Amino acid sequence: MSGAARVFFRAPPPATPNPLFSHGCQAESPPGPTRRIAMLRAINISQRITFFVILMIAMTIAMAVLSFFMTSSVINEGTVVARNELLASQRARIKDVTHSSALGLAAMTKGLPQQDQLRVIADYVEKSRFEDDASGYFYVYEGTVCVAHPTQKQIIGKDLSGTADKQGVHYVTELSKASAKGGGFVDFVFPKPGAGDVFKLGYAENVQGTPYWIGTGVYIDNVDRDEIKLHNTMHVLLTETLTTYGGG
Repeated sequence: MSGAARVFFRAPPPATPNPLFSHGCQAESPPGPTRRIAMLRAINISQRITFFVILMIAMTIAMAVLSFFMTSSVINEGTVVARNELLASQRARIKDVTHSSALGLAAMTKGLPQQDQLRVIADYVEKSRFEDDASGYFYVYEGTVCVAHPTQKQIIGKDLSGTADKQGVHYVTELSKASAKGGGFVDFVFPKPGAGDVFKLGYAENVQGTPYWIGTGVYIDNVDRDEIKLHNTMHVLLTETLTTYGGG
């Protein structure tokens, strides 16, 4: 073996780095979970607290605004419901007072001659008033002819079958028809002293034993005032509540 030729192996030269992948051109792998955690930890405690405080304030403001609009909507819907209840209450009330008056006048005029019946009835409606502002009163007709009216003496004795309000409702004729059916309501527009034309709920009923019917009504502006008062009161309560619990 000593005379055999020796074989030598030369190590390959070190690889030369490719300039395309050196320094700034070297490809970077996307950040993994570990790197994201490191980035989050880089945010100091003060910055985290500030972020969460701002987030909570924004959420509180958003909830307050949403609550305000939702509550306002409830108030508006509640006011409409309350108005309908007020109207229903007014209808029931004028029906009750008219019915009671018709029953009382029927008892007071029973057996009297027609002329004396009219005198008793006219004296009653002349003195009777209701509503806080004394705007409620009664009137009496024979068919469509006015025979007693406490505030419009000029129409007594006149046939008002052709009289209509600005919406075309022949309210005297309709009230006469309603009374002949045992009593009923008619809605119409009528001038109120100091307030102009106002919607009015009317009710009429026969005075048994006489040729007359008695009627009355209530101006809707009384209901409108109650509606506005209720709406404003609920808004004030809402504002005070938001101020109290909102830290205002």
